[in-house]
Order: sequence, then structure tokens, then C-alpha cells
Amino acid sequence: MTTGLSRVSFSQALHAEAAPTAAGPAIDDAEIVEAAQRMSLAGAGAASGMRLLSVLLDERLDLPGLAKLVSAQPGIALRVMRVANSAYYGHSGVVATVDRAAQVLGLTALRGIAAAACFEGLTAPVAGSATLDLAAFRNHSLAVACAAQALAQRVAQEMAGEAFMAGLLHDIGLVVLWRLRPQSLLRHAAGRAGRGGLCVAAPQAAEQERLALGTTHAHCGRVALAAWHLPAGLVDAVAEHDLPAAAGDRPATAPLAALLRLADHLACAAGHAFDPDHVPVPPDERVLAQHGITPEQLAEVAAALPDTVKRLCAVFED
Repeated sequence: MTTGLSRVSFSQALHAEAAPTAAGPAIDDAEIVEAAQRMSLAGAGAASGMRLLSVLLDERLDLPGLAKLVSAQPGIALRVMRVANSAYYGHSGVVATVDRAAQVLGLTALRGIAAAACFEGLTAPVAGSATLDLAAFRNHSLAVACAAQALAQRVAQEMAGEAFMAGLLHDIGLVVLWRLRPQSLLRHAAGRAGRGGLCVAAPQAAEQERLALGTTHAHCGRVALAAWHLPAGLVDAVAEHDLPAAAGDRPATAPLAALLRLADHLACAAGHAFDPDHVPVPPDERVLAQHGITPEQLAEVAAALPDTVKRLCAVFED
């Protein structure tokens, strides 16, 4: 995609010439919601792909109903058809309709693929400014989504669709921040590089981000997704995925938050980190036991993840 804009990845910014990181003006929730509306994260029309992304979380939605919704969105339907006919599912040149694609993929996979197709619309370039490395951001998000879904399929099958969605959206607050303070974000990244990176505990990293940018990407994600009326459990898990388990878990959100933290760790370990200085919350044996995840299951998901992400990312390449 040619936009004429400067394409600056977060990694490149981290290794740019160091610049002082001054305290940024506070960003209030109204600004975040406005930015989310411009991204179609909030207040989307009933027929839009962003509205579909919200509907995908409705537990009452069955396979024929989802296929009907996807069919009404040509761009998303095309992505679903491409995936169904890709080597990833082994049906090249065979699947000719969305209904057939739904049968081939199944409900959970169709939800995830439709969500990933919708997600592309959230990361459009910010006019007049440098942009995120969207390919790296998408690949990281897909890797976390795949890992979260794979973990859920082993210990909480009913949560697999929501786990994929949470992984896909876990860093969406960073895109909101980029739209609100693109130059401040670049200066913050460059300042971190000048201080030898940001390999510090999550609470300290969040405080540095708040001081430099006026808020944190976790808070931006919470406000934007809440404005979009997504389930509270998903919103909380996204907002808390960088916190140690004891710092944010509540009984209603703990399982999804735990899966998301583990998925972020697995994605980064598999080489799909978006920010090289980001240190995801490491696996905690107590948390693994609490949610019925064995070390063997964790290793199994980790071993399969690189190939899964490679094949899935390939079908989303333009």
C-alpha cells in the first residue's frame, strides 16, 4: 500500500537518535473516544465491518447467522474465501461460497478470520504523520490471538472465540495513542532508546508512558473498547494484560486475562514481538495451575505457534 507517508516502525524509533522525553499533556477519555470513533472502534454503523467485529462476540450467533453477516461485507467475505481456499486449510480452489467456507472453517475459525479481516480497518495510516509498522503490529496481534485461542481450546473451549478477539485487540490502545500523539510517541521511544531501552517491570513502564504521553496504551484500549460496548471481561483483560497476575485479576476476568498474558509471552518468544523492549509477563506456575494449564500444554502451543502464525499471516498479505 502506497500512502506517501513516512513508514516508521516502533523498532526503528527505538534505535533513532535519542531525544528528551518531556511530560505530555494529559489525554482525557473524551479524546480517546473521539479517536476511537475515527477508527470506527466506537459508534460504528450497523452495516459496517467494525459493527460486525462487535457482533462476533454474541454467543447466540450460530454458523449460518455468521455466514450471512460475513456475506453482507464484500471485503471481509473475500478475506474469508481466501483463507478457506488457502494452503492453511488445504482446500485450494474448492470453496466457492461463504456458506461453504463456513462449513469448512467452522464457527470458531470463521469468527477469528472475520475478526482479523475487520482488524485491518482499525490500523489505517494517520494522515500527515509517520505511521506504525502496520505489518509488524498485525503479525504480533495475530500471533497473540492464535496463542490465546490455542490455549483456550485446551482448557476452556467456550472461551476460544473471545480469547482470539482479546489477543487481536490487546494492543489496540497503542494505535489510539498513535492517532492522538504520534510525535510524542516517537520522542518517547527515542528517549527510551537513549536510556538503553525499557526492560523494566510493567508498572514502572506504564508510569513512564503516562508521564511522557499523557496516558497509557492500556487505558486507551480500555476506554475505546468500553465505548464500543464490548464485554467487560474482554475489556478488562485487554487493559490488564501487561500487569502481573496479582495486580489486576478479578474472579470474573481472571481466566481470560491469564490466557492473554500467556499468549503475549508465547508470541514474543516465537519472534513476534512488536516492541523489542517490551517484556511480557512471564508464565507463573501458580497461575498455570489455577487455570488448569499444564507445562506440557504450554510447550505444545509454543511449538506449533510459529508455523500457525506464518501460514495465517500469509493469507492476509496483499
